[in-house]
Amino acid sequence: MIKFGAGKGTMTAYSKNDLLPALGVVVLYFLAVRLNLMLVPEGHAVSLFWPASGIALAVLLVYGMRLWPAVVLGSLLGNLSDGFLPSLEVSAGATMEAVVGAWYLRRFPDFNLSLKSVRDIFGLLLVATGSALISAVNGPFSSRPMSEDLNAVMTMTGRSG
Repeated sequence: MIKFGAGKGTMTAYSKNDLLPALGVVVLYFLAVRLNLMLVPEGHAVSLFWPASGIALAVLLVYGMRLWPAVVLGSLLGNLSDGFLPSLEVSAGATMEAVVGAWYLRRFPDFNLSLKSVRDIFGLLLVATGSALISAVNGPFSSRPMSEDLNAVMTMTGRSG
């Protein structure tokens, strides 16, 4: 078992039992990124939807925040075709999005993962939308040329770019 920190507020404790779920998250996130990037016009890195974000949020809600390093690794590997630095920047934004979203949902009053009430669904939509802004704001700061991404969005939305 590996522990980070000491006493109250420790990050988490990892055991051998976390290895298989973490590996599963890396593979699932990697595949979601690669499949989604196949739908993006060649030479662009903008997508109107990003299923990997939902996967990351769900994993952190169901299995706990201790699996955030698996989200980082899956995102890093999935975006590596853009180069190491852009992939690292995208991974940071994607991980922060999932961690912040899961953190807020865990603190949302009476939130239930079963989503049986309208309140739970509304809370999930509100937090997921808000946390997605973290990745969206991170995008312009990545080392990819922003004009290419803007042109891709304009093309996908039917506006000339």
